[in-house]
Amino acid sequence: MHIVLNVTYTLHPGAREAFLAALQQNQLLEQVRGEAGCLQYELFAAVESPDRLVLLEHWDSQAHLDAHMAGAPFQAIHQVEQAHVAQVDVRRFDVSAGEKG
Repeated sequence: MHIVLNVTYTLHPGAREAFLAALQQNQLLEQVRGEAGCLQYELFAAVESPDRLVLLEHWDSQAHLDAHMAGAPFQAIHQVEQAHVAQVDVRRFDVSAGEKG
């Protein structure tokens, strides 16, 4: 079973550039993309709202997601979130192997 997470970030007003710079500074997104079981890890911007971003995560298994959440890149991203994010909404989807997702 694959796991898909849609993580919507509502940033503090005007924090978008600082948030993105903090993620890019240590190549945090690239580090996560290199983790075992990571099938997709992409950040998208909402056209209507500069203070809203969506992170799309796709993991091969719960074990891979658990390992990611215990790892250093996740912890570093969490610190960036604490500094720049006002609200986080996480939606989880479990996708069976036969479904496209």
